Amino acid sequence: MAKPITLSRTFWLNVIALVAIVLQDTFGFVITPEEQMAILAVVNIFVRLLTKEEIRLCC
Repeated sequence: MAKPITLSRTFWLNVIALVAIVLQDTFGFVITPEEQMAILAVVNIFVRLLTKEEIRLCC
């Protein structure tokens, strides 16, 4: 059975990454867009390798 998207590690990782990118100027820790994409891609691949269940977007 598919789990809700709100229980997905990949979903929450990307939400956290989005918030971090938006807030990076506020905290003075700015990295280039290329570095951001590379880091996020590597972490996403790792998390996807741990995935064992499919997800559902609603209901």
